[in-house]
Amino acid sequence: MTLCASGSQKCHNRFEAAIYLLSHAEGGRSRPLVSPYMQQLFSDTWNVACRVDLPDGIHMLMPGDHGTVILTLQESMVMMQNQSFTIRENNSTVGTGIIIKLLDSVLIPQKKLDKIVW
Repeated sequence: MTLCASGSQKCHNRFEAAIYLLSHAEGGRSRPLVSPYMQQLFSDTWNVACRVDLPDGIHMLMPGDHGTVILTLQESMVMMQNQSFTIRENNSTVGTGIIIKLLDSVLIPQKKLDKIVW
């Protein structure tokens, strides 16, 4: 929930982000991230299921790697450029990042992230 002046903010469910995947030694994953990767995203006062998609030509991100990805949220949220977030898997933080660019929202049929309409 967000408190703001009427019409001053817009909700989005898709954005481009720069992320860092924690290495296994830092408590992150031991296996690479491949598209589509679905987990829980936490930012400021909200958390929501998200889908991480790698850009064309990138097949995986290894633990300890930095990369640019597209994230799609199950629910639209108020967010801003340069806002930070974390990605958690099984009660462990596996990645962290910042929002680079807000993208147009997409339709998610029946709130199932594997059924996104581009």
